[in-house]
Amino acid sequence: MIRTLSVCAGVALATSVASATFLGIELRTDPIVNASATSTINDGQQYHVLRMFAVFDSADEVLSVGQPDDITGFGVQASGGAFFQTPGPFGADTAPNSGFFAIPGAETLPYDTFVSLGITDSSGGDSTLLDGDFGFEDLSAGDSLDDFIRGGWANSDPTNTQGETIPSGGAFETFLGQFTITGMSSAILPGGPAMLVENNALDGELTVFVQIPGGGVTPFTVNFTSVPTPGATALFGIAGLTFSRRRRSA
Repeated sequence: MIRTLSVCAGVALATSVASATFLGIELRTDPIVNASATSTINDGQQYHVLRMFAVFDSADEVLSVGQPDDITGFGVQASGGAFFQTPGPFGADTAPNSGFFAIPGAETLPYDTFVSLGITDSSGGDSTLLDGDFGFEDLSAGDSLDDFIRGGWANSDPTNTQGETIPSGGAFETFLGQFTITGMSSAILPGGPAMLVENNALDGELTVFVQIPGGGVTPFTVNFTSVPTPGATALFGIAGLTFSRRRRSA
């Protein structure tokens, strides 16, 4: 296990259940934002800006998020897909500072890929702590595209309100990160929060560590799984039909 999450998991073993029910992870994207990202990045690719939320049935607090070890984790599932990050000096792995948005060379910063606990703008301060092994990495034979997230992130000052949920649509949620990616075959499927998130963007898993009243945390592991594209589904149907005809003619 990575260091940050090992500490949290050890505390959780000696505690009771959390007060709120963790409903799962929800991914959201907006076609207007996607079009703006594609136009601003302007490299001939189409981009989808995904925002990730941990959703609960009542108020709660997320203390840390990450993968169970340094090998598993989550990344772009589409073949050839990748995370987009603004090149330095403005791009970073945590929430951007909106004060930089108008600076020449930082035009793509609003569409940066980053992780966070509860905030989308670091101009008012940011207590998101990255694990020592954290990073967006390339696992596709050195193609220089970031397609995997290694390590976890946490609230370095749990006495603040950064990881606390906010009311949203009859539930409560905490923002966990923004992931701008290319290589998706289609937009993500709409749907509510779940422990198994079927989508056309991410594969793998992560663990969300939630505050327990009186101290300690409870871990919840969420799995991402890809959904067959309409084209892949059609090809599968044709293959099945061919196989059926061959069996009947045999």
